[in-house]
Amino acid sequence: MDAWKETYTQFFATYKKYFRANLNTVSVDGTFVKAVKGGAMIGKTQIGKGTKVMQMVDKEGLLVSLHVDSANPHESRLLMKTIKNSISLTKPRYILGDRAYDSDKLDLECKKLGISLVAYHKLNRKNHTQDGREARRLKKRYTVERTNAHLKNYRKVNVRYERDPKLFENFIWMAHCLIFIKKFNIHNDYLVA
Repeated sequence: MDAWKETYTQFFATYKKYFRANLNTVSVDGTFVKAVKGGAMIGKTQIGKGTKVMQMVDKEGLLVSLHVDSANPHESRLLMKTIKNSISLTKPRYILGDRAYDSDKLDLECKKLGISLVAYHKLNRKNHTQDGREARRLKKRYTVERTNAHLKNYRKVNVRYERDPKLFENFIWMAHCLIFIKKFNIHNDYLVA
């Protein structure tokens, strides 16, 4: 069932080997996918029922970690699950997030893993914990937004039609395999079956 995840993992391992990928800094973001039919891992929100897709990408916009969950929980609560689902054995040194990830509790959990969480402060925050020098890294966070936009180009991922969440997750892995192939312009003879 996880054949597409294994295929993408092989692609990513080859990419790390030949391009010497630097996974010190990764970006994280979640995107909402509307669900047309019922099934597991679907939650109600103000804009309808759906699923949340959490993605962690490297500086090239290639997927490092994926987590699919109900749309109800906040993105900051799903960050640790996303980190645990990483396909890379090396832990990132910095995780770049938007204002949704500005939380003292989340900062402490990431520090226990040896990861520095970099996010802009919320506007109503009284005590500032982020250093302005680290916040300069957030200029590179557009890669995860671009990856989310590329992912929405695929019909099976843009709207969830499947009742089984594992099947939906496999379609996401398949879409990322296609994104990888387009990015590096790989010819069909070199594909791993």
